Amino acid sequence: MCVGLRYKTGDYLAVYPIAPDDEVDRLLSALGWQGKASVPLLISALEGCVAVSKVPSPTSANAIFRYYVDICGPVARDSVKDLAQFAPTPDARNLLLTLGKNKDAYHAFTNKNYVTLGRLLSLAAPGVVWKDLPLSYLLETMPATQPRCYSIASSSIISARRLAITVGVEKRPLVEEPSTEIKGLTTNYLLALANSVQKIGVVPSYQLSGPAGALEGHKIYAAIRRSKFKLPTLPITPIIMIAAGTGMAAFRGFIQERARLKSIGKPVGPMVLFFGCRNPEEDYLYRQELEEARDELGGVFEIVTAFSRVSEHERQYVQDAIRRKAKEFCELLDQDASLYICGRASMAREVSKTIRDGLVAQKGWDQAQLRRWTDSMKRGNKWLEDVWG
Repeated sequence: MCVGLRYKTGDYLAVYPIAPDDEVDRLLSALGWQGKASVPLLISALEGCVAVSKVPSPTSANAIFRYYVDICGPVARDSVKDLAQFAPTPDARNLLLTLGKNKDAYHAFTNKNYVTLGRLLSLAAPGVVWKDLPLSYLLETMPATQPRCYSIASSSIISARRLAITVGVEKRPLVEEPSTEIKGLTTNYLLALANSVQKIGVVPSYQLSGPAGALEGHKIYAAIRRSKFKLPTLPITPIIMIAAGTGMAAFRGFIQERARLKSIGKPVGPMVLFFGCRNPEEDYLYRQELEEARDELGGVFEIVTAFSRVSEHERQYVQDAIRRKAKEFCELLDQDASLYICGRASMAREVSKTIRDGLVAQKGWDQAQLRRWTDSMKRGNKWLEDVWG
């Protein structure tokens, strides 16, 4: 991905997504605005109103729903109840009030239905236009589109003006309707963008040219977000990297940077990567590149893997890889290693517990000693986590 932005290894790229065509069209249809979707609108704020800060003026309903407000997230229960006042039929009003007031009813409904705003309006009143639902209300109550942050998967000392990100395209089935998938907003937008470069069709479709053609030529709206998830100042400091899946992203940049430093004669400290994925033949990200880096770095870089779907009888996760290397893990920490964990929050919790259990077992610490050590590591930015979900 080529951008005119300066970054440092470990930073994030914040990507502003575009809503897919089907969600925009569905909402415009429910509101009865298809014929005037592109009509210019002047937006002015009343006293105490924050809606105007979300969108430019002049604009259009099409642009508002596509670029500026988030129409793809699930509608919160409180918002469902508030929408009842604009319902076009008694049945729609009763449904929305029931869902808004009853937590169990809401969860049962959302387990079976994908409730973006457009879908909710269509489900509540099929084929009926919500003519009393004003745009001013939607602008006031709907959240602004927010950027999604991705760890930069390249080193700034190797590629200062061209950066890489690692994106797992999200498609999550509904709990009780697995044939219906909830598609990640930004990941599927980026997939569509990548496919447009290669001239591959993709569903859902997007207006990738952006407002007034501002994104023609495969551009995106994005910004660099600074991070504390950085390599140690001294390259000689050992590092322990722990990741699962796309959590590998930032570590690719770390490894590239240290490999370059070693190639120009700079001393670099030991590095260990603990990496977990489902199957080495399916989702072992950057496998060839990592193995080449290990060979180039000699004994300085070690890769320890865990695969959860190779055998039904012996599923291994990244915390299991840490247990296998508990002695070596603790020895690196004794050498003042910096510790990094990147991936889903559930993985990070299991990994943190495994590390703590391993330290107690290897060092014979009690809980007070363990807590003091952990607090000291985190205060000194020697234990860093980049987690989500």
